[in-house]
Amino acid sequence: MSYISSMKNLLTIILSLLPSIVLTQNTNLERLFIERVNTVRDSVGVSPLFLIEEYREISNNHVSYILRTGHVSHDQIGTTTPNSVKRAEKYSDGELGSYSEILTYNTSTLNNDTLIVNKFIKSFLSSEQHKNLLLSDTQGSCTVAIYHSTNKNICVVNFTRSTYYNGKYAKYDWSYFSD
Repeated sequence: MSYISSMKNLLTIILSLLPSIVLTQNTNLERLFIERVNTVRDSVGVSPLFLIEEYREISNNHVSYILRTGHVSHDQIGTTTPNSVKRAEKYSDGELGSYSEILTYNTSTLNNDTLIVNKFIKSFLSSEQHKNLLLSDTQGSCTVAIYHSTNKNICVVNFTRSTYYNGKYAKYDWSYFSD
């Protein structure tokens, strides 16, 4: 294998890992997103949505998939995490259940955090299904991942089933669903 070929292979590997590297921590965009969403929720009399930062990988995994494949959908084709339920199981070790996911993608070149977040929220509010989830009083907790670049913006929100007490989220009580 030639030196150039080896370098191309190394570059390909680095580029494929870049979304995961870039998306390892919660960003100011995600925190700002929750703050802005909660302002909207408050204006319609809905309790705040809590961001569960420690399980961010539930949403982050899907953002990475979209970046890697270009497939903008709720489903991940050919993966071990084909839907939000499976992603929540895997990335929270069964601590959280995801029962709804909303996502939006745009190619805006905005470079201001508030404008970027407002564009995501406006996109969600323009879809009746997304709006109903985002502003529902039954939605109390979520994970969020946002990717922003000069030509690609993705926001994934996973609404989770969990119990919040003593300043921490606990495993959801699934007995609520039993007959």
